[in-house]
Amino acid sequence: SKEKKDPNLKLSTKDKIVNWNKARLKTGRFNDQLGGGKLEEQENNLRTSRQVSVSDMQKMGYDIPDSATGAYAHDEHVYTASPTIVDRIVGRSNSTKIHEEAHASKATPQEDKIKEIQKKSGRELYDYFDDPGEVYSKIMEIRINNNINPNKVFKEKDLPGLKKKTSRTFESGFLEHVPDEELLDLLNNVASKDDLSKKNYT
Repeated sequence: SKEKKDPNLKLSTKDKIVNWNKARLKTGRFNDQLGGGKLEEQENNLRTSRQVSVSDMQKMGYDIPDSATGAYAHDEHVYTASPTIVDRIVGRSNSTKIHEEAHASKATPQEDKIKEIQKKSGRELYDYFDDPGEVYSKIMEIRINNNINPNKVFKEKDLPGLKKKTSRTFESGFLEHVPDEELLDLLNNVASKDDLSKKNYT
């Protein structure tokens, strides 16, 4: 008998993000971020975004280096994503794509929730890893790459395992930068955006 293949393998990264968010909404805990048409709006943003090359983005007037692995351009609603050598070696070749597509979803309600959580923590926010759009994209990368169940509520005891699991497939700076209590809040309470001017890219 043939082995059953994981149906998720065929899905595009966009499908994976959308499905994750749909399951997240079904928990009934994220209506503020995904209910009332917000999920559909974010899905539409995501589906209408286009992947282009770095040189295409440069031609559009974005000052990004030839070596850029990923960037999202808000005005044209396009992104570039190419896995780094490290990404390929550790088997996370879609990581950059998921990250940029999360930006392209323009998930403003989630970013607002992230700002709320950050404010509550009371720490000084100055780092690249404190930008709400980056936080959202990083969290989605972790979720999709590690097949995290949208229904899961993380507890303190789950964090060492998550950090260990993601250490091979995820840049560690983010998880080390964000305090554990804040990380739990982000994982559990953010449903699943980013504005770019011609000057900024991320």
